[in-house]
Order: sequence, then structure tokens, then C-alpha cells
Amino acid sequence: MPRDLTPSLSKAKTDLPPIYADGCHLGFTASKPLPCAFGDTASSTRVVAIGDSNAAQWFPALERLAVARHWRLESLTKSACTIADIAVWQSSLGRTYTECAAWRSLVLARIKAEHPALVIAVTSRGYHLVLGGRQVPLAGHESTYQAALDRTLRTLRATAGHVVLLGATPDAHVDPPVCLAAHLADARACATPLAKATSASFSSMETAAAGSAGVRWVDPTSWVCTADPCMPIAGRILVYRDPGHLTATFAASLASRMGSALPAIR
Repeated sequence: MPRDLTPSLSKAKTDLPPIYADGCHLGFTASKPLPCAFGDTASSTRVVAIGDSNAAQWFPALERLAVARHWRLESLTKSACTIADIAVWQSSLGRTYTECAAWRSLVLARIKAEHPALVIAVTSRGYHLVLGGRQVPLAGHESTYQAALDRTLRTLRATAGHVVLLGATPDAHVDPPVCLAAHLADARACATPLAKATSASFSSMETAAAGSAGVRWVDPTSWVCTADPCMPIAGRILVYRDPGHLTATFAASLASRMGSALPAIR
């Protein structure tokens, strides 16, 4: 455990992108996207990031790129809301997530009106779908989800200069800050085997949807897991703030990797 670990274990849970504090990342009950712009806000080069909290976690990297490359970066994210054109269940609300569908419709309409140079779309893989009026896990219904994702990606491709589908982030199978606090002398005790951190079936579904829609799929797995097993610490940086999200500090450190994977725009 590095003595100068950043963020510290005690501050890991609050190492969030600033879009949480300023209200730009929407919670469960909100459905109207806000006019949140970052980077060079006067620039005519518009870049839009859309998706759920897995999209929001990449904001620190994208903001660095927006400043360096003079983009107007618009962040349109909402908790537990997939970009795929399908009804999902919201367990905290105990019902179909109608706010998600409403938000997605407004976001797609906004993108159509703005014609951004680049859209970066992200969806996580932990969803429960609503099919035939009942809640079902995404696992086992990948083809249905793929078709829904394909519809959204085709809509985006018709209105944006470039579209990138950024793959799902590898998950930790422990709560890394909590686990590390209990294993200060052995970070490997909190590592997750690559096969458990990722989902081959979900990645295959993402690549198929991206290929069908004619958009670029970018896999961030090697950015997060540089070896097998996936370690919770990279150098002196804490990788995860919880099992499914990166710390803002670690995400920011990946700006150059992100920049190299995105298409050139102007």
C-alpha cells in the first residue's frame, strides 16, 4: 500500500467527478437534461458524453481532453439509465424506470438539434429489463438488448459526426477501499481475476451492436486491468471508489489513453 495513495481510502467514496456536485449528473427521479458545458465552451467543436454512471465516471478524462483540444464538452448522464432503447427496471423505485426513457428521448432530440462532432456513449451491464410487463435480467436477453442498443447507436450516427461506444468498465468483485483497509499489507487480496471482472458475452453484444450501427467500439479493459488479476491500485492511485466505478483521480489519469482511442475531430 503506497503511503501517498491518492485518493486515500478514507476519501475514496467521495472521489467523484464534479458533475455530481454541480447537478449535471441526474439522479433517479429527474428526467430533463441540464445545459452543462465544459472545456472551451465557446468552441464550435461540440463533443457530447451520454450514458449512465459508467459514462459519468469518465468525465475527468474527457474534461482534460476538452481543455487541451478546445472542445465544448457537454455531459449528459443519469444514474442507472441505459442509452439502449428499451425499458429497464429501477430497483430503488420498485418500478419501471419511466424517467430513464423520458431522459433518453430528450437527450437524443438535443443531439439531433446540435449535430455534435463526436458522441461518446457508455452503458453498464448490470441492468434488469422490463419485457412483457415483467422484470428480467439482461443476462439471457443479450439479443434483445443488442437490438435496442443498435437502435440508439443508429440514431446517434445519423446526427453526429462520429460516434464511439465506450465499452463497459471491468468490475471489482470486492469493495476495493473496504477490502484494502482490511489488507493493508497485501493489495493482491483485493484483486479480481480478469475473467470475473469482465463479461465476454456483454462485450460480444456491444461489438456486434457497434458494428451493425457502423460506429466505433472502444474497449477500456486494458486501461483499467493492466494485468491479470485486476489490481485495485495503479502505482500510487486507487483505481476504484466502489466495486463498479473508478475514482475520479484514476479516470483523469487515463485522459491520454482515452484521447488516443477517439477519432480525430475538429
